Amino acid sequence: MNDCYSPHTGEHIETDNPAAWMGRAGVDCPAYNRQEQTAYWRGGPAWVVEDVTPAPAGRTVLSAREFLDRFTNTEYAAVRASTDVNLQRAYDNLIAADFVDLTDPAVGLGLDLMVALGVIDASRKSELLQPEGT
Repeated sequence: MNDCYSPHTGEHIETDNPAAWMGRAGVDCPAYNRQEQTAYWRGGPAWVVEDVTPAPAGRTVLSAREFLDRFTNTEYAAVRASTDVNLQRAYDNLIAADFVDLTDPAVGLGLDLMVALGVIDASRKSELLQPEGT
């Protein structure tokens, strides 16, 4: 039976020899294109088949210093001069971070705050979120 899945992620595991740790759905997983889709067991009577989102081209995890270096001196000065406590907290979190994951929604929210406060505009936000090497 083609019904094995990871109990941690729910992701389908194609195998003819299930290990004891694997979950068993009790119903066969439907056919899917493994290069373009992933199947998940979420309980209940059916599997969920989802399109795979391709990984972004380029490097999306930067050191905090690398990310800070993306900002112009004018943008940096505007952040430092701001009295907005939320912007200051976002900046403090950034300088305390070991790394910045450009795909992390919190990074986008911090940049949205900068847009709302007029530090950067929406097109600049897009530039700042571009993976390294693209």
